[in-house]
Amino acid sequence: MSDKKSSVLWVCLIILLGCFSVMVCTSGKTLAQTSAPADSDKAKFGGTITVAWNLAPAHLDPNKSTGSEYGDIGYNIFEGLFEPDAGQVATPHLAESCKVENGGKTYLVTLRRGVKFHNGKEMIAEDVIASFNRWLTNNGGGKMVAPYFDSITQGAGPYEVVIRLKQLYAPFLNILSSNVANQKMFVMPKSVVEAAGDKPLDNPVGTGPYKLAGFIPDQHAKLVRFTEYTPVKKPSSFMAGERKAYADEIVYKFLPEEAVRIAGVQSGEFDFAVQVSTDQYKVLAGDPKAEPLIVPETMEHFFIFNGAQPPFNNIKARQALNHCLGIDAIAMATSGDSKFWVLDPSYMIKKSAWYTPDVGKGVYNTPNIEKARQLLTESGYAGTPVVILCSSADTVSVQAAQVAKAQAEAAGFKVDVQVYDRPTAVGIRSKKEGWNIFPSGFIASNPDPQVFGAWMGTNRWITNWDDADSRKMDAVFDRMMVEIDPSKRLDIVKEWNQEIYRTLPFIKLHNYSILHARAKRLQGVEAQPRIMFWNAWKEKVPAS
Repeated sequence: MSDKKSSVLWVCLIILLGCFSVMVCTSGKTLAQTSAPADSDKAKFGGTITVAWNLAPAHLDPNKSTGSEYGDIGYNIFEGLFEPDAGQVATPHLAESCKVENGGKTYLVTLRRGVKFHNGKEMIAEDVIASFNRWLTNNGGGKMVAPYFDSITQGAGPYEVVIRLKQLYAPFLNILSSNVANQKMFVMPKSVVEAAGDKPLDNPVGTGPYKLAGFIPDQHAKLVRFTEYTPVKKPSSFMAGERKAYADEIVYKFLPEEAVRIAGVQSGEFDFAVQVSTDQYKVLAGDPKAEPLIVPETMEHFFIFNGAQPPFNNIKARQALNHCLGIDAIAMATSGDSKFWVLDPSYMIKKSAWYTPDVGKGVYNTPNIEKARQLLTESGYAGTPVVILCSSADTVSVQAAQVAKAQAEAAGFKVDVQVYDRPTAVGIRSKKEGWNIFPSGFIASNPDPQVFGAWMGTNRWITNWDDADSRKMDAVFDRMMVEIDPSKRLDIVKEWNQEIYRTLPFIKLHNYSILHARAKRLQGVEAQPRIMFWNAWKEKVPAS
């Protein structure tokens, strides 16, 4: 943050909340910032940015899905009270400021004045209250907050909101601003919220730099510049700070075929193509009109155990599989050249204040077939095939499953890799029977360790884990949730990491990068875990 007074005020607030340690605020200064062009003469207003997107959303309501395709398009339309900067610090955005009282259980949020919705109405407290209440019941992030929520009311006037919690919830602002799994609390007009109820939005209206002009599921979404947009007057940094809409339009075309997306960027039909395979790096690097864009360590890859079924309801079977896996071999097979991946045992990445690099010794990436065989025998494994359930849309996970199958069978497991379309795979995964391992990638820039509390513990999402160890994990998260002292909270995070490696509800594989294809004429798009097209513009190409 360039303004020293606001920076000091915000750091003090962060310390009080325990959301991040001062370490993050310090280290964040050295991170690459998403900023408007240094040479403003290069910024060209006008034109259309055409984006080839790999997944097609059924609607554009980020509250109703965790899929990235819903959030990434929606980020241009909607904005939050708080947004994460490059150091993952929750920063006021639609909020002007936030004052914390009552020992961390009351938040007095002052709103920015003059912020317009796409329908022309000014954002006021009643819109925030309606949006917050819908978020609590319809959004995964909101549902995490709901048990600790007491009330949200208008404060002294139409530009103040008072949020009261029943008890301390240390990651509150982090979840409110989260860029993971569409957990962020976006502000929408009260009338739009009330019209939608618990159904997906028919009429997405936000405060963002672009507004929706057309949407046909499975085909395209068209956004146009919002001429009455009121940006934050602070330097842009990831999702925080100033946003400028240089393009007249952004058109997302939904194209699952990678070859079509790449060819379109090379021919000039598209300006950007998301998520292309890493073996296309050299092709793009040698192209006169296109180039590769690597987003470092975008994703973390995991093998998730089904703890409700044998053999992995037994800790020794989980330990046995862990000692089967050569993670570097899996990373090489799935992500290619080592420029696209890194082995790191920490569940929180290096940018985070909660990074714990010294965990997992003797457990993480320690292939030992003889030890695996011994543990497998001790587990009582009866030879029933282990089902590794995969979504065909997730090629990294499918490839990882095939490598793991060979490694596990060398130790005595029988493995059946089953690949389905995503809806079918998700449907099977939601049950306690029919699968044993689900490989999956999750965005690596998690806002807070507490988000993992929804993933691991007694009968939590996916794992179906229910034993003495899962309840111990529950207790760790309970303490993490209410600890507002940063150093003490970091100690709990370290304990959590140690418990993961002791009990292995998941097996952490590797952090891997995502490769996109960018037309050279498109400028201002940063290599960030979320691809945004505000602050991006197209250079005019001279006629040949």
